[in-house]
Amino acid sequence: MPNEYSLLMPNTLDTLTTRVCDGQNYLLTPDCVCPILLKEGAQKLSTYLCRLFNASLQTGHFPSIGKRANIILLHKKNDKSCIANYRPLSLLISVGKAMERLVFKLLFQYFLDNFLISVWQ
Repeated sequence: MPNEYSLLMPNTLDTLTTRVCDGQNYLLTPDCVCPILLKEGAQKLSTYLCRLFNASLQTGHFPSIGKRANIILLHKKNDKSCIANYRPLSLLISVGKAMERLVFKLLFQYFLDNFLISVWQ
């Protein structure tokens, strides 16, 4: 049943695998899943992630656990003993980041294909 989120759905395992697996290595996230696990296990996990992403987009509901983050302090410059020389960095749930990346790529391509946005924006 098509709905307003249907253009965002990966629909196929190939779409999910090719669009999510181009990520990078990151620090450990709140779900205790290292993103490299998603990248390396993409072929085996893609069926389940595709179902999860499609269900989330179809219902318009993103699980609240996917909105959690670990906050770490990242040193910017100068004296490490001064708290003002640090900035916060949010480490988000790996699966949530994968879904966010997928939705962005699908939306951006949709906008480009329909001349709703310039490649320079």
